[in-house]
Amino acid sequence: MRDLVGCKLKLVVEGFPQPMSGTLVDENQTFAYIQSAVKEDEVWRIPKGKICGFMSPDAPAKFLPFHVLFCDNLGQKCKGVQFIKEGEGFTHRDLDTFMSQCPSRNLDCRCGSKGELRTVDSELLKKMFTGVLFGDYPEKKGEKKNARSSTEVELSQSGDRKADKGRKPSAGRTEQPPETTDGTGSQV
Repeated sequence: MRDLVGCKLKLVVEGFPQPMSGTLVDENQTFAYIQSAVKEDEVWRIPKGKICGFMSPDAPAKFLPFHVLFCDNLGQKCKGVQFIKEGEGFTHRDLDTFMSQCPSRNLDCRCGSKGELRTVDSELLKKMFTGVLFGDYPEKKGEKKNARSSTEVELSQSGDRKADKGRKPSAGRTEQPPETTDGTGSQV
């Protein structure tokens, strides 16, 4: 209960006919100290063994911060790249992780953070995540992995079949993309 200190709670306590509402102000191994929602100056000391159940409408969710790091060079008309870094903060080494791969990197390049992912402008998020695929498709049993590049997949999905030009179906069979299911048996 330690992580709920300061949160509003609704408790069912043995011996009380109705649920109790209040804010958890402190706790130890034996007692939970609840400030009454009705009388602000009243604090209840409730033995933890008597608490049958509780719920917290404003309990903190587990949160893992992600920072959106960027680099650009407006003098060279370089829009740069964005890099998502997990963790509480970032260092110069984190910036170097994605900037060191740039062949046009020089001293005029700007870099820094756009902020945590939850505070980043929605237009930037839309540009960053549009068309991004996380993870791999499952392989069919007994079948070799599909070696088509992401460009070929994008072109074939958009209806432009130029990427498949020159490929012929083997033994009179027509080639169709592998079917993918979401685990329930229905096609995605």
